[in-house]
Amino acid sequence: MLLASIVGAALVLGAPGGFPDPDIVTDVLQDFDRQGAPPAEFRNVRLGLYTYRPGDRRPILCGQFRPDGVDSAWEQFVSLDTHGYEHWLGLSATALCQREDVALEGADWAARMNEQLRARDRSEP
Repeated sequence: MLLASIVGAALVLGAPGGFPDPDIVTDVLQDFDRQGAPPAEFRNVRLGLYTYRPGDRRPILCGQFRPDGVDSAWEQFVSLDTHGYEHWLGLSATALCQREDVALEGADWAARMNEQLRARDRSEP
């Protein structure tokens, strides 16, 4: 059953070529902007599904980011779909991503998110 859930997550969330659903990546970057915590870099980012309600599995993105700043430490984040995306930071994000009803893929999406972050930064005036 778990394998079916993981395969289902890959089919639902993976776009052609193995990239995550671009909406969740874009929304994560926009959430950071709205919260005034612009990321300098991402690491250990996992895409998956969580149970919103029984029978209702939704996208989730768990990982770490380093804020802009010379001595910034890595912080946990999670972005999840709850009729629009919510964005959590810190211990709440860690706890949510470790819940039993969260199934995360093994692939690390950090490199792709960092690429989008750099491309976005280059396009800003």
